[in-house]
Amino acid sequence: MEAIDGANDPVVHRPGSAPLSQQAIRERCVHPTGRFVEFPRAEIEGTMPDRFARQAAQHPDRLAIKTRRHELTYRALHRAMTAVARRLRERLGDGPRAVGLLFEQGAPAIWSALGTMAAGKMCVPLDPAHPRARTAFILQDSGAGAILTERDHAALARERGHEVIVVDEIDAADGDRGEPCPASAGDPAYLLYTSGATGHPKGVVRTHRSLLHFQMNYANALHICPDDRLAMLRSMSVLGGVRDIYAALLNGAALYALDVKREGVLALAGWLRDHEITIAFFGAPLFRHFAEDLGGRDGFPHLRVIRLGSDTVQKSDVELYRRHFASTCILVNGLGSTETSTVCKYFIDKDTRIVTSTVPVGYALADIEAFVLGADGREVPTGEAGEIAVRGAYLAEGYWRRPDVTAAAFRPSPTGHGDRVFLTGNLGLRHPDGCLEHLGRSDFQVKVRGYRVELAEVERALMAIEGVREAVVVAQPGPAGESRLVGYVVPGVRSALAVGAIRQALRATLPDHMVPADVVLLDAMPLNATSKVDRTALPRPGRTRPELGTPFEAPRTAIEETLSRIWTDVLGLDRVGVHDGFLELGGDSLLAARVVSGVLDALDVDVPVRALLESPTVATMAVVVIARRIEMAGPDGEPGPAAGLA
Repeated sequence: MEAIDGANDPVVHRPGSAPLSQQAIRERCVHPTGRFVEFPRAEIEGTMPDRFARQAAQHPDRLAIKTRRHELTYRALHRAMTAVARRLRERLGDGPRAVGLLFEQGAPAIWSALGTMAAGKMCVPLDPAHPRARTAFILQDSGAGAILTERDHAALARERGHEVIVVDEIDAADGDRGEPCPASAGDPAYLLYTSGATGHPKGVVRTHRSLLHFQMNYANALHICPDDRLAMLRSMSVLGGVRDIYAALLNGAALYALDVKREGVLALAGWLRDHEITIAFFGAPLFRHFAEDLGGRDGFPHLRVIRLGSDTVQKSDVELYRRHFASTCILVNGLGSTETSTVCKYFIDKDTRIVTSTVPVGYALADIEAFVLGADGREVPTGEAGEIAVRGAYLAEGYWRRPDVTAAAFRPSPTGHGDRVFLTGNLGLRHPDGCLEHLGRSDFQVKVRGYRVELAEVERALMAIEGVREAVVVAQPGPAGESRLVGYVVPGVRSALAVGAIRQALRATLPDHMVPADVVLLDAMPLNATSKVDRTALPRPGRTRPELGTPFEAPRTAIEETLSRIWTDVLGLDRVGVHDGFLELGGDSLLAARVVSGVLDALDVDVPVRALLESPTVATMAVVVIARRIEMAGPDGEPGPAAGLA
């Protein structure tokens, strides 16, 4: 067998050869109306806005988007898209330019992205919750010619010194007359920034053609039709969010958006039922938190597809699916990345047997080949672990302005037919029937809460903190099996670093998901025989409350005692003081949902997740609990029905 950069074509599993059991489940994966129309291959040679415009012409009065603040038909969304496109072309001309999109998750972000592409420009999604230094780097690196934003973030956008266009101020009448999209299939449509090994984010370029091919495979695999209602639970700054948006809007379906971080995981079950969602993509960690809190009262009769991903899916996740969802609901696992889109899928029903601890990621989709390579670059035998490589003609173009990094990850295909090979950095093995199993990362890149994280970027941020002499970051399994970052720090000789201060400093430069859940202070790093840091010898974080710079104060009331006990259980600590900060203790939005669930069980009080994040100590949370009890009291002072999560 020749190496991947050799002259011969490796023997690989060919798409379309999934066993009959997989094909049978996929054939049942259809909306009850049966109105699916195949996404034609010819349309991948067009543009994203043109495909959307055809859907808007066919379904003008159908619901396109529903969020907390907006509800738009396809006609209204197309009008908003066209108005943004006209304004961008007036300001920036007709040439290709990058445009920053600074929005909360919602409808304005979506019509602005469509308008950006319709103007022939490239979308650069920006998250207002990310540190300003990260946003500034992305804007500078992308060469963005303008920033599109909404009124709430206009002041932040203007800090960057770019031309700012506030979409709230664009007259919708400007969209009455549509214009053809000046872009072509091979032009860049999105520039998505992922965590970078150099300590800075790196941009992945996706063209209209590659994104349309992605959507074609997704729509045709799940048989998405205009009667479907798709959940959008992720930010549009990641490929998963982009997929969910256009899986609906390029197929005439309705898109429903929920900001889980703001509304909380406990709100998700009712939201799925109330809006009769039919297709929902969950990151595996979010699915576990969501499904483990479901009771016998929960039912989702309209949910026909649960798609899992963003992390290794465990056999226990399939058991949660079997326990809580209808027999008409299909569970789908898969493997993909920002550079490759979805590579393969594995369909699961109530009768599917999972014989390994991890769930297979399945069989390659159309026009994609996946294979497993050894250290010598040659394909390994069936059942032997190696690095997963992906070959196809619809991969990302590469990394923006990083030819060196692009050349290291993307290789010419031995076929010489325009295909390329991407080395994923993921470990896997192939079963005798061609099914692929994912075994985790082979390098220092991990998935945390569904986001890809280069450990080197977090280490660089730690080293930038005054008083840090050495820093190492590793990923370790959390209580529910999810990946959690642990930072190991050796302070300088005369430094008096506290864990709370370190985490606070990291939040100034890193997104929330990149801040380690635990920080361990060491006198020295353990070394191996070659004097390199021995990561296997790093101690596991203990249960001892970290040094926060805040003196410990014990609970003073029964409510504080109960809350402190809930916090210690969720955070895995020996004790929690009433003035300790939740985030400084290693908390995050998913753990906040578990705290809220514990409060409901122990105190019969329904506290919104955002209340915990806004009042992040036991003492302040106790005040919220008392206030909620007063709200819940009936006219005679007796407790009324539990308040909702609104």
